[in-house]
Order: sequence, then C-alpha cells, then structure tokens
Amino acid sequence: SGMRQAIFLTNAANVRLRALTIREYTNGVEVWASTNVQIRGSAFVTNSVSGVWIVGIGSRRNSLVSNLFDGKGNGSSLGVSFSGGFANIVTNNTIRGNGWGVAFYNGNPDLNLVVGNTIRSNGAGVYFNTGGAARTYMVNNRIAANTSVGVYLSGASNFVLGNWITNSPTGIAGNGTVGNQIRGNVVRLAADNAIALVNSTNAVVATNYVVAARNGIVFTNTKRLFAMANTVTNISTFGILSRSGSTNLVRGNTVSGGRWGISSVVGDSNLIVIDNRVSSATDGIVIRGGVGATVRNNRVVDSVRYGFVISNYSVAMQLNTYSNNRY
Repeated sequence: SGMRQAIFLTNAANVRLRALTIREYTNGVEVWASTNVQIRGSAFVTNSVSGVWIVGIGSRRNSLVSNLFDGKGNGSSLGVSFSGGFANIVTNNTIRGNGWGVAFYNGNPDLNLVVGNTIRSNGAGVYFNTGGAARTYMVNNRIAANTSVGVYLSGASNFVLGNWITNSPTGIAGNGTVGNQIRGNVVRLAADNAIALVNSTNAVVATNYVVAARNGIVFTNTKRLFAMANTVTNISTFGILSRSGSTNLVRGNTVSGGRWGISSVVGDSNLIVIDNRVSSATDGIVIRGGVGATVRNNRVVDSVRYGFVISNYSVAMQLNTYSNNRY
C-alpha cells in the first residue's frame, strides 16, 4: 500500500538513467528539485500514477529522450507529468495507453518543451490541468487516436506549433487561456471540433490546416482572438464560428464546405471578418445577432444557398464579392 517509486531523485544533479525497464510501480521515477537529469532509452509500463513525475520549480533542465511510456489502457495513469518544473524537455518518446499522455498537472510549470514525440491512444494526448502553466512549447509531435482530446490547454503564453493531430473527438481545445498561440498544425478527422477555445483572450490561431471535422475553428465567449490564414476544408457544420465573443478577428482564411462557412451567432460584438475566401458551403458568411461587425473584402463562391446572411446585426459591409451562389 502507499506510494511506491522505483527511483526517487531529490536535489540531484547530472544523473544519467539509461536502458531501464520499470513497471507496476506507483511512479517510475520521481524528480524533485533536481537539475540536468537525463532519462533515455527506457520503458515505463503500467505504472499506476506516472511513468516520470517532475516536481517543483527547482527541477530544471532535465530531459526525457527516446523512452516508452505505456499505460496499457490504464485510464488514470499519466505518461509524463509535471508539478512545476522549468526548462525541461520531453523529446522523441512514444507515449501511449495512458489517461493523459503528457500532463501539466499542478504547480507553475514554465518554459518546458514537448518536441517530436508520438503521443497516441491515450485519453488526452497533452493535458493542462493547471492555469499556472506558461510558455510551454509543443512542437512537431504526432498526436493520434486519443479518445477525448489531442491537446487541452489552459494557462498563458503556451505554443502549439507544427503538430500532426488526428482521430480525436477534439483536436485542440482550450479553456481560460491567455495569449496562447496555435500555429501551423494539421488537425484532421475530429468528430467534434478541430480547434475550440472557450473563455479565452488574446490568442492567435494561424496557418493551421483543418480537414474532415464536424466543426473547424470555434471561439466561445472569447475576446481578441485572431483566426488568420487557416485552411479549413471538408467540414460538416461550421467552418469558423465565433459566438458570444468580443473583438475577434477572422482574416485571410480559406474555408470550403460545411453548412455555414464563417458564422457569428449569439451576441457577438465587434467581430471583424476580412479578406477570407469561402466556397461550397450551404451558406457562405452568416452574421446573426450582436452589434458592430465589419465584413470586408471577402470572396464567397459556389454556395449551395446564400452567399451572405445578415440577421439582427449592425454590420458594415464593404468591397465583398460573391459569385455562383444559388440565391
């Protein structure tokens, strides 16, 4: 009974752990207030809480490289977890079969890197359970077949860059985020939302490629969010949706398919929709409810029904073009 750790490091420095197999402990390796610990080429299998747990802001510049973290379907396990930590790196690992693949669990983890990993068949691929997480970089990971979400964000100034995220109900989600950036990702085969941010401010969602999802990019109760230069295609419902938001910008996106290409509903204010191209939606650009929208220099083509739908909204319409729409 109680907590069982295979290896416990505290106030350690320059430790190298290689080619280990650690299974069926509570935590495989715990790293407390330690620096320059490297864990490489090891297997962590069916540990009930976490394969490696990094704890405290004093845990700095540690690295997890080319390891296997396999929870074997344990929905409560964490592959790699952070409770604090600064400038640690998780790279080239395979993380599968856990409740959460990589978890920023509590504390204030800062400036950690998750780069080039394969994160698949977990409940959530990467999960932020704490609003204190900041400046985390998630770059060039392959995140696939996670049963709830590929990446779930909270906290401030985190970066999701150049990842391949596929076959999860939601690709990237965030709640209560500030200043996060989601750029250059491929998000595909999302049964619900490819990218969805709620209660968030000052985020940038740019140059992503979204294909084959129920909804492409969804903002709910957000302020000053920028959706720019994204490609959204093969969507069944909403291409880009802003609802109950304020001063959001939708600019330079290419949206094809869906019932509604670019849409605003339920009390949006001061939405700016400019320089977009929308094609082959049922309705191209739809603005319903709210005040103060600007719709300018958009091109809407090949709509099944309407190019533009404006209802109960004060809208400035300028220099838009539309062609080959049915109505």
